[in-house]
Amino acid sequence: MRDTLYFKDDDLRLSFLTGNYVTLTNCSIAELKRLAGYHISPVNVSIHTMNPELRVKMLGHKGAGNIAEKLKILLDAGITVNGQIVLVPGWNDGDELRYTLDRLLELPENFESVSVVPLGLTKFREGLTELQPFTKETAGKALDLIEDYRTMAKITRGNSFVYASDEFYIKSERPLPTEEGYDGFPALEDGVGMLTLLEKEVKEFIRNGYHSKALERKLRFRRMRIKGTVATGEIAYEKLSKIVFDIGWFSEEFGKIFEVNVVPIKNEFFGPDVTVSGLITGQDLVKQLKAAGNLGGRVFITCNMLRSGEKVFLDDMTVREAEKQLHARIVVVGKTGEDLCNALLFG
Repeated sequence: MRDTLYFKDDDLRLSFLTGNYVTLTNCSIAELKRLAGYHISPVNVSIHTMNPELRVKMLGHKGAGNIAEKLKILLDAGITVNGQIVLVPGWNDGDELRYTLDRLLELPENFESVSVVPLGLTKFREGLTELQPFTKETAGKALDLIEDYRTMAKITRGNSFVYASDEFYIKSERPLPTEEGYDGFPALEDGVGMLTLLEKEVKEFIRNGYHSKALERKLRFRRMRIKGTVATGEIAYEKLSKIVFDIGWFSEEFGKIFEVNVVPIKNEFFGPDVTVSGLITGQDLVKQLKAAGNLGGRVFITCNMLRSGEKVFLDDMTVREAEKQLHARIVVVGKTGEDLCNALLFG
């Protein structure tokens, strides 16, 4: 992978600047009080568990157990905090998750949300603790527990407060929550609700498009045939296929021939349990799109596949290098539904 990925980034200031989730393990109480005095907000914290002994064990850090004290320092300073729980079967799920959510619900209102995401396992686990990935059944049980707390939080706090990642719903084969279920999407930095928001924004683009003379003119005078390939992670494939179909249906209303395929990229670099788009490498993208063939001259990828501000994949392959191997132009798509619509229709 590219060299910078081998540096562990756990800086509180970068959490504020870039949305990183930090464990606060490398920050003493005195240092945290000093940083809290700057009132940088919001801050995203990887909590995982409020059980001190379990947190020390999970993070492998003897100073990890005082998370409650550190959260109190930030919250007392008026800083908005969003929490994250990476759920590990047999470790911090079940009764341990109940204990953690009970403690977090007791915190002040400026502890804004907590997102729960499933453990992701790479194939590189030699000599590491044996862990089990989520199955359809265990993901469903975790989701049942989370939904109970969402119901409780609506009564006590006025919003859902705890949000399960899209992977839990897809893994357990349950429908994603509607827009209202995300209360303004406070956990987007953790990828929670991204598919629901993307679908909402695409529907808005299409709805507004029927009343936009400028967009109608732009569509009618563009090329007759819209061709290309959307590459995505396996977890988003089904939902994104539906979204792209809707965009195609909209374009055909204006007489266009829409020939855009969606191709799921299997993560051979990290292993089959890693299914998100943001961890796709350039080598996996190129190899599998070559095998798919008939790319239509353009390949659309999400900006999350690349280093922020640069056109470089996780494995240091550049977009230009990938284009040369694929003999196709790569279009980097922004995060919003409008970005996706504009890229497919006009990119």
